[in-house]
Amino acid sequence: MAGVFGIGTRALMAFQNALNTTGHNIANVNTPGYSRQRTEFATERPDFVGFGYLGNGVKIGDVQRLFDGFVVDRVRTGQSAYNQQQTYYELASQVDNLLGDPATALSPGLQSFFNAVQEVANDPTSTAARQVLITEADTLSSRFGQLHQGLEDGRSRINQQLRATVEEINGYATSIARLNDDIAIALSRGEGHAPNDLLDQRDRLVEQISERVAVRTVLQDDGEMNVFIGNGQNLVLGTDTNTLSVEPLGEDPDRLDIGLQSPGGTVRITNLITGGKLGGILEYRDKILGPSQNALGRIAIGLAVSFNDQHRLGMDLDGNAGQDFFNVPQAEVIPDPGNGGPGPVLVGFDDVAQLTLDDYRLSFDGTNSVLTRLSDGQTVAFASGSGTAVDPYIVDGISIVTDPAAVAGDTYLIRPTRQGGSGLGVAVTDTR
Repeated sequence: MAGVFGIGTRALMAFQNALNTTGHNIANVNTPGYSRQRTEFATERPDFVGFGYLGNGVKIGDVQRLFDGFVVDRVRTGQSAYNQQQTYYELASQVDNLLGDPATALSPGLQSFFNAVQEVANDPTSTAARQVLITEADTLSSRFGQLHQGLEDGRSRINQQLRATVEEINGYATSIARLNDDIAIALSRGEGHAPNDLLDQRDRLVEQISERVAVRTVLQDDGEMNVFIGNGQNLVLGTDTNTLSVEPLGEDPDRLDIGLQSPGGTVRITNLITGGKLGGILEYRDKILGPSQNALGRIAIGLAVSFNDQHRLGMDLDGNAGQDFFNVPQAEVIPDPGNGGPGPVLVGFDDVAQLTLDDYRLSFDGTNSVLTRLSDGQTVAFASGSGTAVDPYIVDGISIVTDPAAVAGDTYLIRPTRQGGSGLGVAVTDTR
């Protein structure tokens, strides 16, 4: 039996520990991710003295972390969505500033060019007006090239951001796996009492990941936490981690994908990634950057082909029939490195008014050629043609001549308008 002095001593020690917890809370008031802790009191085990049980005072039952898992999950989800939209907005604003800047935008250059065309129409024999037209055409061509390069520079920047963000996620995942091991050991040693500070550290790391990609967590019975991203792809399983990679895993060698490395190889999970900075970058690339670059190229190709068609209907000052005024940008065709067929696929423009902003994959199954639209993965039917030089396939404003020596499994990436902005040039140099 402890007696009154023993009970008093226990009480003083219990309240001293409670004050220690309060001091710990105050000291960590500015610590990111820290959860306030609370000391829980419990009665000491009483002694049986024959006529009943006499109490032995108070003790510390537990030190609880004031933590609501449901609220934290909701915060993570909201934070992940916010970071995705914020990143998307910031990157989209860069394209908006590039294409909308009066000093570099396309509209002023087009207006100046067509004003020069009008001056030549008003006075066809004026050498000065003709020289101004050629100069304005050169300026317009350069402006297309500068805008294209600005978008290409943006693509390089987001590739760097993808690599940096994935590297950060891998680092956080490794730290979570180490903490999982520490937490499991601490729970075992503490007979089930939670190591609150370690749990805070782990939750903080999960929060850091959620700022970069949407995550889902599952707690195991031993206190370890599993972390999943995408559509259930495991990033952390207990003390084990799977590493994310950034590399070209599809048809386009310039397009970096997010891969999940496993013993069986790297699995592409780009289309499964949502939320966070990573989701914002991927959404911007698919919805803003790629379509903007293709749209710029489509304008350049449409201008060149349409103006050339009209220019060829006239005559020069020497009475010769008109030729091309612009050098028409070429469609881009990238064969897969593993193709067995030796020949190229030739892509031209049939009707520039029918051009879309899409890129395509042309594949040969041994009998037929199949064209797939990359934006939605849908097969596109050829409007006409047989794929030969005299009878090319016609689809979406382009003509396609296939490789007669293609073998089953050969694939080609077709980007009709991607390089249009950089390929426009002026073919006429003589004012006559």
